[in-house]
Amino acid sequence: ELQGEVHPRTQQARRTFTSMIDSKLSKQTGQSSSAEVSSADVAHYLEENKEFEDADMGLRKPDTLSALASPKSKNSPEYIRWGKVSLYCAELLNKWAASSSEYSKDLMTRAAEYARDAAGVFASIQPQDASTVDSFASSLYWCALNFATLCRLGGGGQWTAEAACEAAVEAVEVAHRMVSETTPPHRIAELLFVQGVLGFCRAQSIAAGHLPDQVMDSGQTLQKELLIDSLRLFETAYQHWCEAYGERSLQTVKAITMIGVLQKELNGEEAGLEWNRKELRIREELQGEVHPRTQQARRTFTSMIDSKLSKQTGQSSSAEVSSADVAHYLEENKEFEDADMGLRKPDTLSALASPKSKNSPEYIRWGKVSLYCAELLNK
Repeated sequence: ELQGEVHPRTQQARRTFTSMIDSKLSKQTGQSSSAEVSSADVAHYLEENKEFEDADMGLRKPDTLSALASPKSKNSPEYIRWGKVSLYCAELLNKWAASSSEYSKDLMTRAAEYARDAAGVFASIQPQDASTVDSFASSLYWCALNFATLCRLGGGGQWTAEAACEAAVEAVEVAHRMVSETTPPHRIAELLFVQGVLGFCRAQSIAAGHLPDQVMDSGQTLQKELLIDSLRLFETAYQHWCEAYGERSLQTVKAITMIGVLQKELNGEEAGLEWNRKELRIREELQGEVHPRTQQARRTFTSMIDSKLSKQTGQSSSAEVSSADVAHYLEENKEFEDADMGLRKPDTLSALASPKSKNSPEYIRWGKVSLYCAELLNK
């Protein structure tokens, strides 16, 4: 806050903090925060922290559970449980994939298919009570998110990028038809957020060559329009969630994350940095330093700081800084005058200190420069 992300002391504090988090995480999971976490680690962590029931079910193959979904058992307790387990797994596998530096096609294919299965179960249960409708809406939410992500990845399993995109669009359209005058703002925010994710994922899929691009009537490409529309949707969802939950909530932080991503994409890293810093602080406060999503936010933030630092000094924040880099930084930021003098050898300056020149301006300046260098070289 006071010295900025690329100040040498801030970098040192970040290295110390990261090292302590690595140590804490290794004691809990036997793994470093910079390493890829396994599905078992994530499931165990989330289940222990009561974020998901039946988290371990997500580790089983789909065919292990599919017997519960046989048509003859519709409306039975087993069939309803199959829907609930599928919904848990759709959410778990999404968060599990998000905890890695890169999403896994296999995980997202399973996550999308679990969400589709859950939506099918809750759509077929009759009569529809409030609980069933809520579960159906949640299933559509994860169906749209997971298929949109699968589209961004270029598809997976039996799903092409185009087919995954169509499945996500269909889920969003069904969710729209469920909206009424009594739908609360925070539910509207969820739908806006999903639409934003879908637009962002389509844009990313176009950029990767998985989907075709085109020039729109506005003269912009479809990809650019999707990104601009997505940012607007995330900003509106953020406002709704802030009104409903406040800024420091796990719902609101999802919008903060995506606003940071889109600001960086559209307006450069500096525009996204403040949002990413905000995400990291909220996740540390609400989820703890070793939570998979906090780790991901920290990796993203560190990467952006590295990029910012390399543009200023040509050096990564994780590297040892030379005296020349420190002096240049401190002098540019007006923290020290004559910072570069600290790089010169003592004998270069010693002539200024000859007894005959005592009380002269040069002699007094030598004292001032020596004082500056004493502080500079310490820091």
